[in-house]
Amino acid sequence: MGRTTKRIAGLASVAGLLLVMAAGPAHATFATTWQKIKAKLSTPSAINDPDNAVTWTQLKDVPAGLADGNDATGYDSAGWGLQGIGGTLSVDPSAVQSRVKSCSNGTAMTSIGQDGTPSCKIVPQAGSGLYMSGASLAVNRTSVQSRVTGSCGSAAAVAAVTETGDVWCNPTRPYAYHGYKYTSDALCVQQWCYEGTISLPANRTFLVTAKIGLSSLSGDYYEAECRIYGGDGATVGTVKVDRGKAAIIEPLTVSGPVQGGLVKLGCWSWSPGVKGYDIEFTAIELSGYQNVSVG
Repeated sequence: MGRTTKRIAGLASVAGLLLVMAAGPAHATFATTWQKIKAKLSTPSAINDPDNAVTWTQLKDVPAGLADGNDATGYDSAGWGLQGIGGTLSVDPSAVQSRVKSCSNGTAMTSIGQDGTPSCKIVPQAGSGLYMSGASLAVNRTSVQSRVTGSCGSAAAVAAVTETGDVWCNPTRPYAYHGYKYTSDALCVQQWCYEGTISLPANRTFLVTAKIGLSSLSGDYYEAECRIYGGDGATVGTVKVDRGKAAIIEPLTVSGPVQGGLVKLGCWSWSPGVKGYDIEFTAIELSGYQNVSVG
């Protein structure tokens, strides 16, 4: 289009020059005229030059897109997401999102404006004693104690508190166990026999006291011996009495620390005339307690 326009403009200028020459003085020579024509041909011009005598309607074979009089360099209509303002196409911000700006640290977007400015809110952060459970904050029970709901009885104290608030209790004084057995059997003669037993918790230490009544008729040789057998078989508290042949009724008491389990009272007699009756056990738990000197 550029070269064609320049050629047309040049020819139009030459045609105008020829018209001038025709109206000029007769003494003008051809050489002078040619120099003028040559200058016009060598100087670029434009179709819209004021000196150009050729008009748009005088051109031949003009394309239809130009002959309709429309420049065709603009646009017919703005499509989706575009808008035309003063012959200029631009993005329609009501349809196309402007570049989104950022929220500051510790915040999150809740909405985004047309101009890309976000609305931000503070995001909860899990500090000391807390942790994130999904989208919620929760108390970390490994470092913060749950509400203590358990309790101990009057004879016990709290020894430990669980993560869920339950309590473990220890007695504030030793547990005491008691057992009683009525009997009137003769003691074993010259060998050990078990006269009575009491069952105590295993793997604990107890101070056990066993009391047994002994009786003998006059003329029987009164001699007897008793001891306590712990749950582990160890014996403590051997007590022996020797009253000759006198008639006697008296209690015999044996005491000592033993291991729990099945604790037994064992006795024997030299004479078949010695009998035992009313056996009584008392046991106090010693586990967890330390003996101290008493002034």
